[in-house]
Amino acid sequence: MTSPLKAYIATAKRFYTSEWLAWAWKRHGGEVVADLRDADVVMVSLQDVQDIPFLRATARQIEALGRRPLLATGGLQAWTGNGAALAYADVVIVGEGTEWIRTACESGLDAACSLPCVTTRDDPWRPVTPSRELDIESAPVVQVNKSVWYALAGRGCHNKCHFCMTSWATPYVTGDTGHLRRVRRRVEEIPKASLTYITNDSENIDLHTRVAQSMTVADYLRIAQYVRAPLIRLGVEGLSEERRRWFGKPITDDALRAAYDIAGRNGQELHVFMIVGHHGDAAALRDYAATVLPFTNEKRPAIWHKWTMFQPVPFTPLWTYDCRQLVEWEHELAFRTCSGRCRRYRDYRASSVAVAVHRAAMSRVLWEHAELVRRPRQGESGSDYMDDLARRGLDYAVTPTERDRLPGSQVLMESAGARDVVAGHMGQPALRRESNS
Repeated sequence: MTSPLKAYIATAKRFYTSEWLAWAWKRHGGEVVADLRDADVVMVSLQDVQDIPFLRATARQIEALGRRPLLATGGLQAWTGNGAALAYADVVIVGEGTEWIRTACESGLDAACSLPCVTTRDDPWRPVTPSRELDIESAPVVQVNKSVWYALAGRGCHNKCHFCMTSWATPYVTGDTGHLRRVRRRVEEIPKASLTYITNDSENIDLHTRVAQSMTVADYLRIAQYVRAPLIRLGVEGLSEERRRWFGKPITDDALRAAYDIAGRNGQELHVFMIVGHHGDAAALRDYAATVLPFTNEKRPAIWHKWTMFQPVPFTPLWTYDCRQLVEWEHELAFRTCSGRCRRYRDYRASSVAVAVHRAAMSRVLWEHAELVRRPRQGESGSDYMDDLARRGLDYAVTPTERDRLPGSQVLMESAGARDVVAGHMGQPALRRESNS
């Protein structure tokens, strides 16, 4: 009888994905071990570019071992296949991880690493087909701390915002409503427990949640009278109607004014997400503060603004955006302008241009150049940081052209045609796609 494959789930902190990986590995007959030295395979999930240093550290831990387990990575940040993740991992899984895990446990690592969804350094430009195997109803409900539980409720989003990888890389799938309600009822039986659905879409809104609720402005206006959450998150993203349309989010100023008014009357705190970093944002801010924010001396309920510096991400119409167009966000000016009109206003600072460019470069850099991307220094200007990347031969990661080949161009995405049409309408350089070098 063949011994089960042993997997070590490497993670910097406990979160849903690491728990899901352990559950899936055991579900398909594998064994999860607590010591990296005992593993046949080590798995690291990359959900964000800031997870890449952890992947690098894990690779170095493995190199120090007398025996070498396979290092496999996946997750949204790894979906380009031949990006920075491939510099440190033996295999990169593009798409969902279920198929790779099932194949590894049932047929061995060689079979798993030969799947069409896998990228290796042996052939980094081989066309890759993302795996879409996913069973939401069987996914575990995970306790991430003393009182918070998470349940998978959906994948993808049908809104197709121009800056969001989720809507372009992942087909829209939602869990069965009856199943999600049963999950909620089970968690509600636990004293002081709260449930958060993992989804990027508003279809799975839980009207009975006792915690924060994320939804579109349109959905909030439609069902606000039924929403009981004390905190509502709204992805607005642009200060002006023009900028919001450019991002693929045609939210009117009238709709925003209505949402702010309703939240105030309902006593609900708002977290409003805004993308900045473009020319014209300062003028748009003045108009927004004067005409959209409510004029009030009341301090509660708060309207928090989370300012986010724009960052191009893979597979979107804005993937080839020229980072040299970014401008710094004047935080103090924003605070004075908005708080002077609305005492409910609060805010979170935006990152700098340099930080945004670093994140973009880590997403755009080819695997063989990953070690050339340094972190920006404290207080370093965006232009100085971009000049340094150019001197390192990484100008393609700052200002891509139609001649440059970016990671992910070999990934066969169902949405590629529609994305290219939108990118063309927005004046963005075409993404160069080649099957092989």
